[in-house]
Amino acid sequence: MKKKLLLFILFPLIGYCQLFQEETEIRKYYNQPASLANLNQVSFLLNDLSLYDSSFHISRRCIALARETRNYQELGLAQFNIGLLYQRTSKYYQAVEYYEAAIRSFQRAKDARHEIEAYSYLGMCYRGQDMSDKNIEFQRRAIQLSYQYKNYQFLGMCHSALGLGFLKVSEIDSAKKHFNLALKFAREYADTMTVGGSLKNLGIILLAENEDKKGLTLLKQSIEVFGNSSWMKISNNQAFSYMALADYYHKYKDYQASIDYAQKAFAITQKSDWIEESEAASAKLYENFSAIGNQAKALYYLELNQIYNKQLTQQRLRVQQEALNSRLQYELQQNKIKLLNNESEKQELQRNSLIIILLVVSVGSFVIFSLYRTNRKQKKEIEEINLGLEQKVAARTTELQKAYNEIKDATMIGQTIERKRVAADLHDNLGSLLSALTFSLEAVDTTHSSPGERKILNTIKEQVNQAHEEVRLFSHNLQPTELEKEGLYNALEILAAKINTLNKIKLELDLKQLTPQAKNIEFNLYSICLEGINNILKHAQATYASISFKNTNGQLTMSIADNGKGIQANKITGIGLNNIKSRVEQIGAHFSIKSDEKGTVLNVTLT
Repeated sequence: MKKKLLLFILFPLIGYCQLFQEETEIRKYYNQPASLANLNQVSFLLNDLSLYDSSFHISRRCIALARETRNYQELGLAQFNIGLLYQRTSKYYQAVEYYEAAIRSFQRAKDARHEIEAYSYLGMCYRGQDMSDKNIEFQRRAIQLSYQYKNYQFLGMCHSALGLGFLKVSEIDSAKKHFNLALKFAREYADTMTVGGSLKNLGIILLAENEDKKGLTLLKQSIEVFGNSSWMKISNNQAFSYMALADYYHKYKDYQASIDYAQKAFAITQKSDWIEESEAASAKLYENFSAIGNQAKALYYLELNQIYNKQLTQQRLRVQQEALNSRLQYELQQNKIKLLNNESEKQELQRNSLIIILLVVSVGSFVIFSLYRTNRKQKKEIEEINLGLEQKVAARTTELQKAYNEIKDATMIGQTIERKRVAADLHDNLGSLLSALTFSLEAVDTTHSSPGERKILNTIKEQVNQAHEEVRLFSHNLQPTELEKEGLYNALEILAAKINTLNKIKLELDLKQLTPQAKNIEFNLYSICLEGINNILKHAQATYASISFKNTNGQLTMSIADNGKGIQANKITGIGLNNIKSRVEQIGAHFSIKSDEKGTVLNVTLT
């Protein structure tokens, strides 16, 4: 009985010992570098087959085993694969975290080849988030490391990704440069995917630059390169080149050629279950069949396009939702980690603080009190200095403003005196000379003159009288008495009355919203009116003109308009308009002019 009882107790123990030994052997087996590498290869294969859950599970197991054995190369590969998984499922925040961890592991393992690849994929991850600057930064880093370590295997992929980054920010020349470099290195290292992609991208750029022959050649070469690959993941990229050709031929209305290429693209996208590309191809087929009048097929592809469009919208919403959820989970996880770290740090800090506080309190109190007194004293001194500076600045500002006003007033007085002097000289000298010339012409005896001579003499008399009248008007307008005494409002009414007596045009005024202004502003506005009306009389061939004022939110705008023939583009900067512009600048106003065959409107706005 005792023997049976002993066997009953020992038998399970022996079984447990065997199981423990087997588990230990399995653990030792997987901890071997070769076996760990095999696990990583299986994980990458499952990732390529889109079996993401299985790939993720194995990679997590590889990370645990690699950390146990401190195998940093295999650790980096497992982290890289998880980053790739997250990137392919649009979980970019987690992808960035794992790519950065992989880079650190590869650096510890001194594995330059995979470090370069990880930097490039990290850049592409940022490109997926529309962060082109980050993509460009990390692709350049990958290229720099390639030359530093003399490892050129991934240079084609890096240059291609960098070209796409520059293309995203419309730096076309830089994009072309890197696509050409990508083509060079990809051909050297038999990177079919990058060769085909670079040919396709260069072809699309050349077509956009109207280099059609070169662009078409490159696109057809990309189709041939993709088609020569036995790997469906590469060969299916023919669809993108077919779509580029379909767009090109549709643009030049070769609808049948566009249909042929779009149908080839559509067949590949359906086989590959690419919703976005299927939507684009069906849309292009709808446009082409509509253009050639085949309504039945156009309707067929329109219905397909609507289905794909709906699926695409749902897919994008789902991806966005997953990305948002992923980001939220990631941030919650990071916050939880921070809280745990903070709690741990807090406990450690509390322990250390209890020791230090007793030593610091007495000294700290004295130091704080001393600093307080010193700070208070310095603060009071600074306030006194600031107060003195503010007073000096205020006094100096007042002096400068006063001096500016005096200079401004003196300038205005000087201009007024000079205008009066010029007006008097014109009236007394040139006016007197023209009057004398008029009397002399009147004294000419035309009794024995021929009709032609009398006609010429009468024309000269008219011209002299006109010149005398313009000199008199010009000298008056240099400093009109009514502007000095009664202001701009009455001066404009008198000017309108004078213009209307000439019977050349009808001048109307709208002065309801005109408000009194400073003398120099009123003078310049009056001078602008004179210049404007003078231009209308001489050049516009108008029958009607107007001067109006509008006050909007405290801003006064003066408008001079006519119904003449407008100003020619090559005369828009004539002397008259330059004079107006100069006066507008003197009073700090804004000036605009609109002109067409129906007339001209000149606006001056005071600010």
